[in-house]
Amino acid sequence: MSIINILKNSIVVLSLMLSISSCKNSASISLTDDEYSDREASEGSNNDAEDDNTDTESIIEAADVDSPYIDIESGMQWSETTGSNLSAKGAYNFCKALKEKGLSGFILPTVEQLWTLVINCDNIVTCPDETDGRYSKFGDSGRFWSSSEKYIGDAGPVTKSPYPVPVFLDFNKLEIGWHQTFSEGAYSARCIREHDLPGKVRYDQPCSLLPINASWNTVDKIKQVWNGSKWLPSTDAKYNEEPSISECRFKCNEGYVGHDNACVTSEKAEKWSKSSPDKMTSEKAYEYCKNLEENGKADWRLPTISEMRSIVINCSSIESSGECNIWDNCLSYENCWNIKCAGCGEITDKRYSEFWDTNTFHTVSPNIDSWEKEYDLENDTADYLADTWIVDFELSRIMSSLSKYEYYVRCVR
Repeated sequence: MSIINILKNSIVVLSLMLSISSCKNSASISLTDDEYSDREASEGSNNDAEDDNTDTESIIEAADVDSPYIDIESGMQWSETTGSNLSAKGAYNFCKALKEKGLSGFILPTVEQLWTLVINCDNIVTCPDETDGRYSKFGDSGRFWSSSEKYIGDAGPVTKSPYPVPVFLDFNKLEIGWHQTFSEGAYSARCIREHDLPGKVRYDQPCSLLPINASWNTVDKIKQVWNGSKWLPSTDAKYNEEPSISECRFKCNEGYVGHDNACVTSEKAEKWSKSSPDKMTSEKAYEYCKNLEENGKADWRLPTISEMRSIVINCSSIESSGECNIWDNCLSYENCWNIKCAGCGEITDKRYSEFWDTNTFHTVSPNIDSWEKEYDLENDTADYLADTWIVDFELSRIMSSLSKYEYYVRCVR
């Protein structure tokens, strides 16, 4: 299809053509980010159970191949419902919580998937801006969030490393752009899901990457069945000492124990907590560890930057013996940070953490200048943790961050 080829070849060029004008959102509902969060909280705990008992007749009706919302070629189904006035984070939560005709399992589409909705334009470079929805298969206008991310250079001088920003498609201007944060912006969202009928089977699906110090127990490929909203069993590798030929299970090699779905030494399992289930600010991270009770232990605390570096693997520059100079005894960006702290580049297969992490984690270590040394952690917590060092296991980098930003927590004792 010539229009798709033109669109795909133009994405790189168009990504530089950002619009600063406001957009007209097209939506059949209009909920705020907070309302989406409330909806997700009230429905989320019941989603799995409801998915497994979805009425087959409603699924067949929803999966009508004559529906304009079904893309036979790609095997995907678009939502009829759209959300408006959303941040990128709100768009993600909206799709995650969405249910239509008894169906769930919706996700935010990639920007490439959004491009497939474009019509009535043979050359997106010369087509004039329009706000009446003529360029969308569904009559959408304005900016729509995608799940795609773009890595851009830092605006400030501290991290010296690229970071991800959310990407949107503007149906008025037929161009893509991005926003500086995932929590700001007020754009629309249309969701997408696989539309196969329940009972469809696919074979030899590869299990996700095997953690270090582990072996499959017993297969590395499985059969999956579509239940109307997702493929089951999951291909995510899970620690389980009981052998299985139907699930992606692994067991730990001799000398290692299972801990937080990873295989580590017993000493590390005793010393480190499981990852927090949610992200939080640095002050809340400090309190989280202070109040944590896990494995019968209550003496947990937020780790220092040197302690967090002790669980980094496969990136020599930020490991414990690495050339990055940010340590417990050298915490000032001005005097200690160097380009080696920028790490080894983006990766998402968990290879940079002994605990198989791909998230970013807080430390208690502040980005200290001389005047800040007067602060006491216990009595001046907010000031002490106003600007701290964090470890990003996806980009394998050490960077400083202000206290308002939320990251995950792994406590130490």
